[in-house]
Amino acid sequence: MSNKKTTTPTTTPTTTPTTTPTTAGATELEQEANPTPDVPAPDVPAPVEAALVPVEAPAVPAIAEALTEQPTLHNDVPFDVRSPQGLLTLAKMFPDKAQYIETLKPATKADETRLLEALPDVLRQNWAAAIEKMQTEKIGDHTRDSRGMNPFAVKIYHGTGNDPMRPEMAGPGSIYGSDGRVLAAPSAESARVLTLAGYPCKEAFSFYVIGMTRVYANWKGEDDEDVKSDESRRRAPLCSSLDRQRGSLYGECNKCEHRPFKDNKPQDCRTEWQLILVPEDFSGVYRWMLSKTQAATAAAMSKISSPWRTNWQHLWDVQTEAKIEGDRRWYLPKAKPRSSPIPPAVDAFLRALAVQVDLDLFWRPVVAAHRRSLTQARTAPPIANMDSLMAKAMAAGNNAPGTAPAGSPPDFSKRTV
Repeated sequence: MSNKKTTTPTTTPTTTPTTTPTTAGATELEQEANPTPDVPAPDVPAPVEAALVPVEAPAVPAIAEALTEQPTLHNDVPFDVRSPQGLLTLAKMFPDKAQYIETLKPATKADETRLLEALPDVLRQNWAAAIEKMQTEKIGDHTRDSRGMNPFAVKIYHGTGNDPMRPEMAGPGSIYGSDGRVLAAPSAESARVLTLAGYPCKEAFSFYVIGMTRVYANWKGEDDEDVKSDESRRRAPLCSSLDRQRGSLYGECNKCEHRPFKDNKPQDCRTEWQLILVPEDFSGVYRWMLSKTQAATAAAMSKISSPWRTNWQHLWDVQTEAKIEGDRRWYLPKAKPRSSPIPPAVDAFLRALAVQVDLDLFWRPVVAAHRRSLTQARTAPPIANMDSLMAKAMAAGNNAPGTAPAGSPPDFSKRTV
């Protein structure tokens, strides 16, 4: 049974409708008085002008993006150098290196898994153990930056020094790492003895180079003639520059009073070489800083490998050679490349690793050094212009006694109130 209210049909007025808007209540009453059947509306094409009107984006995201400070060399906004956005930021910071930065394509997790699985079983197991040692997470250790890689250091034992990381069995002329390993013995007999004692090694240290950089380092206060041991040196230089553009302390290298061979004379700042290498057995990533007389070996390695397609195209075998001058005795590294080509699986893995190492061990500290240098330049007090001060003093002396120099503010201290 229907309770629908019936209405008497009325004729539509012929008067012209007014432009006065009706209220919502009047509209509802009118709909009740004149119900309309549920007839689908005809398909009316939208005007062309309406279709071409662009849809405006909401203003909130644009404002939020504008308020977010972007990382530059003039602020300390952090960014991940391995991310795609971080690489774009890096290219903006160093536009002269933008073409090189475009070649840095960090491997994804899937790529890393695929490259690891392609390695021989022995190398894959050695690499897994090396990663465990280089990136160990320790409870309560909040001082170390765990974002990047922490390579082991390589040193030569010259017979003196008290490095606690040097293995006790390592004799003079041995090459050892800060991980406690003997990487090479000074002779075949010494290598045999060390191997029997639990330090397996050979007479030569065999490795791939995945990073080779000529750097500046200021060791002010160190004795230039003390070439007997690297262990007696400070753990870090007073100022250093990986790109030889800006130092970590003294700022712009080209204007630094301590730059190497300023006025064709030796200075506190010297040229060194940083080698980032991977042993033939994939037992880790090592950093070898070659300075003083050892720098010649790195320079020769750079010259030999310059026509290679990559720095790791061939293995290097390095042995030590004793040098004697008077009562002094020290050891120099002698490097020789192997002629055999690198296996394809090893080549692909080292390529991905070289990109990661370049971003972590070169570009990250370079950005930090530039930011520190520019911050110090902004906050440093202005340098006094002695010529201007002397000119003002002379001008003051040429004035009459009791009168102030021309252009100076009046002296109210002697006026009677």
